[in-house]
Formats: sequence, C-alpha cells, structure tokens
Amino acid sequence: MGRIGGAEPRTRSFPGLPATWRRGLVALAGAAVLALVVAAGAVLIGSDRNDFEVVAAANDGIVRELAPTDAYQGPGLSARVAFSPGEEAAAVEFIGLPSLPPEQTYEAWLIVDGLPTPAGLFSPDGGRAVLRLAGEARPGALVGITIEPAGGSQLPTGDVLFLTEL
Repeated sequence: MGRIGGAEPRTRSFPGLPATWRRGLVALAGAAVLALVVAAGAVLIGSDRNDFEVVAAANDGIVRELAPTDAYQGPGLSARVAFSPGEEAAAVEFIGLPSLPPEQTYEAWLIVDGLPTPAGLFSPDGGRAVLRLAGEARPGALVGITIEPAGGSQLPTGDVLFLTEL
C-alpha cells in the first residue's frame, strides 16, 4: 500500500521499534501462550490420576498384590498396593470390595517392627476404594487392612483381612 499511494506503511503495534524486534516480541508472546496451554493440559491430565496411580507412576514405583488372609471371607476382588521407597509413600486400591454397615469402616495400617500405626480409613464406592496411606512407608514395613468401628481405632481390633510387605 505504501508504494501505491506514496505513504509510509503503518504499523499497528509497537510503533518506533525496529521490525525485527516487533517480530521477536510477537514470537515471544506466542511461545508464552503455547507454554501456558501445555502447562494447563499437564495439570488437567495429571488431575485424572488417583492416589494409587500417582504412587505407582513414581520413578521407583512398585505395584504388588495385597493378599487376602484366611480371615477375609468376602467375594473375589482385586486388591493392590503401590509403593515408592524414594518418596516413602504407599497407596492401596480395591476393586470389588464389599460395603460395610455404617457403624464399621475399613482401616489401613502400617506395621513396622510389629507395631501397627493407623494409616487411614476408607469405604468403597461401588466396590472401588483408593487410599494413600498416612505415614512413612518404608521397605520391610507391612500394610494391613482390618474392619474397625466407625471413626477407626488406635490399635487394630478386627482381624487382618489383607496383608503384604512393602
């Protein structure tokens, strides 16, 4: 247009800046927008993971069966524990776990040197339950699951239904 009418071309943004700087600023702004989109996508994708999947996905994550003991008389189910020694984290996952009456709850325990420590309460929702265990999970510790009165217990009062070593 400038050549046709003899007028100088007009710039819409950043008047007075050399053209190379304007292009650089536009490219920088585009890169910033792209970085924000990628970061937002990562947050959204990461939020779809439950606590079990997060622990299992750790660099040193280990997944093991959480074996039922002879005390467990319920239906067949899938019970697993995920353990990350580096993060000292563990989580349990149950699929097909029967519901309990309101006056009872499932309680997880971390057992170190024979001493049980409460690690969390949970109830299945549609047979599924996931719980990240409270406390420091260490190699050699045991994870146990009992049925306790609603609100939990400071020491196990019920039989150990599931047990495995980390």
